[in-house]
Amino acid sequence: MGHLSEYMMGYYVRPKDTHQEDIAYSEKILQQVVGEEYLNLLGGDNGKELKVRIKEFIAAKHLNVMTSPKEIIDAYGSTLVVRGKRGGVCIKTSIMPCAKDKRTNALYCSYNLCPNLFHLFYMADSSYADFQTLQTTYTTAKEQDHLREAEKELHKLHDLCTHILLPELDELENEIARKGVPHIKDHYPNLLHIIENYDEIRKEIATWMNKS
Repeated sequence: MGHLSEYMMGYYVRPKDTHQEDIAYSEKILQQVVGEEYLNLLGGDNGKELKVRIKEFIAAKHLNVMTSPKEIIDAYGSTLVVRGKRGGVCIKTSIMPCAKDKRTNALYCSYNLCPNLFHLFYMADSSYADFQTLQTTYTTAKEQDHLREAEKELHKLHDLCTHILLPELDELENEIARKGVPHIKDHYPNLLHIIENYDEIRKEIATWMNKS
C-alpha cells in the first residue's frame, strides 16, 4: 500500500474490533508462559524470543505477573493477541490482520502453516488423538488401494509426530522430571492416559515413523 511502516499500514487495514475474543483464555496463557519458570512455548517461528520479549516488558513496566496478566494485555493493546486453536494457541504480536480471505486464514490454521501458532506440552492428548486419526485414514486408504492418498496421510502423520507430538512428549518428560508425576496428574488430568501409557505410545510412534 506504499506505507513506510507495518504499523501505519496496520492503522488502515486492521479490523475495527481489536479486543481479545476470550480475555480469560488470553490471561491464562500469559500467566502460564511468564508465570511458570519452565513452561515453554513449542513450535512457531519465535517461541523463545516471544517469551523473552514478554518478560522484558514485565520488567520494564514493573508488573506482578501473578496478578497482572490483564495489565499486560491492556498495555500491549492490539499488538498482542492470543487466541485458542485446535491443539494449540495463536499468539500474534503484530497489529497486521491475518490473511483477509477467510478460507486462506483457515488453511493456515488447520495445517499449522502459520508462524503465530504455538503449542504446549499439556496439549499432547489432543495431538495423540490426531495421530490416531491419521493412522485410521492411512490404513483405510491403503486397504482400498488408494495408494497416493495413503502416502499423503502417512506424510501428514510423520509431520505431526516430528513437529508437534514428539516435542510435546519431550517437554512432558521434562516437566515430570522437574515436578513429578503426581503434580502433572493433578494439574493436567487430560494427560492421564498419556502418562500411564507413555512407553507404549513412544513405541507406537517409532513404529509409524519407520513406515514408508
